Formats: sequence, C-alpha cells, structure tokens
Amino acid sequence: MRVRRLAGQGWTVWLGSRDKQRGLEAVASLADAGDVRLLVIDVTSDDSVDAAVATVEAGGGVDVLVNNAGMLGAQPASETTAADLLGCFGVNLLGPVRVMHGFLPLLQRSEHPRVVMVSSGHGVVRFHDRRVAAEHGFVGLVYPSSKSALNMVTTM
Repeated sequence: MRVRRLAGQGWTVWLGSRDKQRGLEAVASLADAGDVRLLVIDVTSDDSVDAAVATVEAGGGVDVLVNNAGMLGAQPASETTAADLLGCFGVNLLGPVRVMHGFLPLLQRSEHPRVVMVSSGHGVVRFHDRRVAAEHGFVGLVYPSSKSALNMVTTM
C-alpha cells in the first residue's frame, strides 16, 4: 500500500476519504505505519475541498498531492447516455482538477511541489486496440473516456 510506504519513509500522509467512518478505519489500520491522518474530502464539492485545504494548511502544508479518487462506469457503450458520464467524469476528471486547483496555493509554498494524477491503462487509447493488452475488451465507455481525459489534463 502506497500510504504505508510513504508514512514508513517519514512522510506525513493525509489519507483522503469521503466517508469519515471508513476513513477512520483506514487510518486505524495504518497506525503502525507512521504519521497517517484522516482528511475528509469529497472531490465533487468545492466546499469540501476548501475545508480539506484549510485542514492541511493548519497541519503544516503539503509537498506532494496525489489525486487518486476514482469511480468505475462500466455499462456498454450502446447503453450509455450523456447523463451516465456526469458522475464518473465528476470524480475521475473534474475532481482532480478541483483538488489540484484548491491545493495549488499550498503547493506553491513548498520547496519541491509535486502533483501525481493516478490514471489507468484504460485511459490509453492504443491499449484498447491491442488484443494482447489487459484493457482490450473492456465494454465500458464512461471509465476509459474519463481516464483518457485525465491523461490529457495531466499532460497539459
């Protein structure tokens, strides 16, 4: 687990969770790893992100922001409507943009700021064309397109 490894190397890790109780359970399971703190955050809410930024700022700031929120959308393309894209894109694309924008002032105060966007092989178009790739044959339209868009945001 990445959180365990980072905390074990002496980093203070803010573990983000939409659900406070599940977040507390995750933090408790990492009690032996090092300094892991709960950060209640809903990446689809400006108010929640603002509150999370204030919490981290009060706790000393941030050097590395890892955007790892994600949700799956896997119905076949033939059954997908525009409305089906909204929730997944809200979490997988707009969420990381919202969080990065919110934390940018704190990152700019760091000597060595870094942003990590966690994507997926499903966001790489060429993988879906190769029968040997694990992503080939995935029937969903929503998840791969959201991760492909995140890849472009990250590149830009």
